[in-house]
Amino acid sequence: MDVVDVGHTENHPHLADSVLKIADLAIVHMEPSMADWQRVTQPRTSTPIRDMVERSAYVRPDRKAPPVWILLNRVRPNVRSVGEMRTLLTDAGWNVFTVVIPAREELKQATGFDVQRAASGPFGELVTEMENRGLIKRG
Repeated sequence: MDVVDVGHTENHPHLADSVLKIADLAIVHMEPSMADWQRVTQPRTSTPIRDMVERSAYVRPDRKAPPVWILLNRVRPNVRSVGEMRTLLTDAGWNVFTVVIPAREELKQATGFDVQRAASGPFGELVTEMENRGLIKRG
Protein backbone atom coordinates (compact mmCIF):
# COMPACT_ATOMS: atom_id res chain seq x y z
CA MET A 1 0.00 0.00 0.00
CA ASP A 2 1.29 3.44 -0.91
CA VAL A 3 0.38 6.48 1.15
CA VAL A 4 0.15 10.02 -0.19
CA ASP A 5 -0.49 12.93 2.16
CA VAL A 6 -2.26 15.86 0.54
CA GLY A 7 -2.09 18.20 3.50
CA HIS A 8 -4.81 20.82 3.72
CA THR A 9 -6.59 19.23 0.79
CA GLU A 10 -9.18 21.99 0.71
CA ASN A 11 -6.43 24.45 -0.23
CA HIS A 12 -4.89 22.17 -2.87
CA PRO A 13 -7.84 20.81 -4.85
CA HIS A 14 -5.81 20.13 -8.00
CA LEU A 15 -3.36 17.93 -6.08
CA ALA A 16 -6.26 16.17 -4.39
CA ASP A 17 -7.97 15.64 -7.75
CA SER A 18 -4.84 13.96 -9.13
CA VAL A 19 -4.42 11.68 -6.13
CA LEU A 20 -8.11 10.76 -5.99
CA LYS A 21 -7.99 9.51 -9.59
CA ILE A 22 -6.04 6.47 -8.41
CA ALA A 23 -6.58 6.25 -4.63
CA ASP A 24 -8.08 3.08 -3.20
CA LEU A 25 -8.93 4.82 0.06
CA ALA A 26 -9.10 8.46 1.19
CA ILE A 27 -8.32 9.21 4.83
CA VAL A 28 -9.10 12.69 6.07
CA HIS A 29 -7.12 13.71 9.15
CA MET A 30 -9.11 15.94 11.41
CA GLU A 31 -8.69 17.38 14.87
CA PRO A 32 -11.92 16.99 16.88
CA SER A 33 -12.71 20.70 16.74
CA MET A 34 -15.30 22.93 15.13
CA ALA A 35 -12.51 24.67 13.20
CA ASP A 36 -11.57 21.38 11.52
CA TRP A 37 -15.26 20.49 11.07
CA GLN A 38 -15.62 23.66 9.04
CA ARG A 39 -12.34 23.04 7.17
CA VAL A 40 -13.54 19.59 6.09
CA THR A 41 -17.26 20.13 5.54
CA GLN A 42 -17.92 23.79 4.83
CA PRO A 43 -14.71 25.69 4.08
CA ARG A 44 -15.26 29.41 3.60
CA THR A 45 -13.13 29.88 0.49
CA SER A 46 -12.36 26.41 -0.86
CA THR A 47 -13.97 23.17 -1.99
CA PRO A 48 -15.49 20.81 0.60
CA ILE A 49 -13.57 17.53 0.76
CA ARG A 50 -16.70 15.45 0.11
CA ASP A 51 -17.23 17.34 -3.18
CA MET A 52 -13.63 16.66 -4.24
CA VAL A 53 -13.97 12.96 -3.54
CA GLU A 54 -17.35 12.65 -5.26
CA ARG A 55 -16.18 14.40 -8.42
CA SER A 56 -13.25 12.00 -8.69
CA ALA A 57 -15.70 9.26 -9.70
CA TYR A 58 -16.01 10.76 -13.18
CA VAL A 59 -12.32 10.23 -13.97
CA ARG A 60 -11.86 6.84 -12.36
CA PRO A 61 -12.01 3.66 -14.46
CA ASP A 62 -14.86 2.17 -12.38
CA ARG A 63 -16.68 5.52 -12.11
CA LYS A 64 -16.81 5.14 -8.31
CA ALA A 65 -15.21 7.49 -5.81
CA PRO A 66 -12.89 5.86 -3.27
CA PRO A 67 -14.25 5.25 0.22
CA VAL A 68 -13.55 8.10 2.64
CA TRP A 69 -12.78 7.69 6.33
CA ILE A 70 -12.13 10.34 8.96
CA LEU A 71 -9.18 9.84 11.31
CA LEU A 72 -9.38 12.00 14.41
CA ASN A 73 -5.90 13.16 15.35
CA ARG A 74 -4.12 15.53 17.75
CA VAL A 75 -6.55 14.26 20.38
CA ARG A 76 -5.88 15.36 23.94
CA PRO A 77 -6.64 12.89 26.73
CA ASN A 78 -10.07 12.86 28.38
CA VAL A 79 -11.80 15.40 26.15
CA ARG A 80 -15.51 15.35 25.28
CA SER A 81 -14.86 16.70 21.81
CA VAL A 82 -13.98 13.25 20.44
CA GLY A 83 -17.42 11.79 21.15
CA GLU A 84 -19.19 14.96 20.12
CA MET A 85 -17.28 15.22 16.85
CA ARG A 86 -17.71 11.50 16.12
CA THR A 87 -21.49 11.89 16.52
CA LEU A 88 -21.57 15.03 14.39
CA LEU A 89 -19.57 13.32 11.64
CA THR A 90 -21.50 10.04 11.62
CA ASP A 91 -24.82 11.92 11.66
CA ALA A 92 -23.58 13.76 8.57
CA GLY A 93 -22.82 10.46 6.83
CA TRP A 94 -19.04 10.26 7.31
CA ASN A 95 -17.17 7.06 8.19
CA VAL A 96 -15.05 7.62 11.31
CA PHE A 97 -12.29 5.32 12.53
CA THR A 98 -12.59 4.07 16.10
CA VAL A 99 -8.86 4.57 16.66
CA VAL A 100 -7.77 8.14 17.39
CA ILE A 101 -4.26 9.52 17.17
CA PRO A 102 -3.28 11.28 20.40
CA ALA A 103 -1.52 14.62 20.61
CA ARG A 104 1.99 13.48 21.51
CA GLU A 105 5.17 15.46 21.24
CA GLU A 106 7.19 12.64 19.64
CA LEU A 107 4.58 12.33 16.87
CA LYS A 108 4.55 16.09 16.25
CA GLN A 109 8.32 16.15 15.87
CA ALA A 110 8.58 13.14 13.53
CA THR A 111 9.55 15.10 10.43
CA GLY A 112 12.58 13.81 8.60
CA PHE A 113 13.13 10.67 10.65
CA ASP A 114 11.31 7.46 11.47
CA VAL A 115 8.78 7.24 14.26
CA GLN A 116 10.02 4.55 16.60
CA ARG A 117 7.67 1.74 17.75
CA ALA A 118 4.76 3.03 15.62
CA ALA A 119 3.35 -0.48 15.17
CA SER A 120 2.81 -0.90 18.91
CA GLY A 121 0.86 2.34 19.33
CA PRO A 122 -2.17 4.02 17.78
CA PHE A 123 -0.86 3.69 14.23
CA GLY A 124 -0.57 -0.07 14.66
CA GLU A 125 -4.11 -0.10 16.04
CA LEU A 126 -5.23 1.90 13.01
CA VAL A 127 -3.70 -0.63 10.62
CA THR A 128 -5.47 -3.44 12.50
CA GLU A 129 -8.80 -1.58 12.32
CA MET A 130 -8.31 -0.97 8.60
CA GLU A 131 -7.56 -4.67 8.06
CA ASN A 132 -10.60 -5.71 10.11
CA ARG A 133 -12.84 -3.39 8.08
CA GLY A 134 -11.47 -4.79 4.82
CA LEU A 135 -9.97 -1.46 3.80
CA ILE A 136 -6.46 -2.89 3.40
CA LYS A 137 -4.99 -6.35 3.17
CA ARG A 138 -2.04 -7.68 5.12
CA GLY A 139 1.03 -8.46 3.07
